Amino acid sequence: MSINYHAFQNRGVAFSEHEEDAIIWYQKFSGFNPQKISNILHLQIIDGNPHIRYFNNEYRLNCQNGKIEKLIDDKWDDERVCFNEAMAIYHLFTYTKEMPVVSGEYMLASSLQGEVVANPYVKDPLIWPFEERFKNRVDRLRSLCKKACGIEINEGDCGFEFEAFPMVHIRLVFWDEDEEDDMPASLKIWVDKCILDFMHYETIGCITSDLLEMLEKADDV
Repeated sequence: MSINYHAFQNRGVAFSEHEEDAIIWYQKFSGFNPQKISNILHLQIIDGNPHIRYFNNEYRLNCQNGKIEKLIDDKWDDERVCFNEAMAIYHLFTYTKEMPVVSGEYMLASSLQGEVVANPYVKDPLIWPFEERFKNRVDRLRSLCKKACGIEINEGDCGFEFEAFPMVHIRLVFWDEDEEDDMPASLKIWVDKCILDFMHYETIGCITSDLLEMLEKADDV
């Protein structure tokens, strides 16, 4: 099954709604000492809580209750943190190796380290709707990527690199449909080949979902 399927199911779902999972993670990080992970990831600790940016938004781990909080309207809020963004941050703090590597070499997320990929004949619930939305709208997609602080790269008809976390970047490469050659629109997600130094393989689905959702919401405005 695609790593994107679970992320798709939980898109827009508040993390607190997964009550059993939420309690497990809250307990795991309640009383957490952030010094080690903050030293590895070069995070700022304020009032005993490590802070991190995720797709241009500010978050912190509340080490007293173990909750991920998001800065919304100048206030820290844990009720409006969605499942995918919470898991991305919890996994970063859980799976980061003691000496993680950023290689700067990118590969398809779907082929990372020989992981089993989804059935190619089954449409990906995240990728396929995005391809349909932006086919024949490359200029619009390029504009949205720039507004989302993406850095343009020379790949595909529209290629951008985004900072998910300061130490974890993700690339979106889109090819528009070519009716003459009967080629449908195609979206590929590329990640650093050492991304698993920072997270679990399934976390990539959460990050992919959050990136695409950010662009889709901007397109709706």
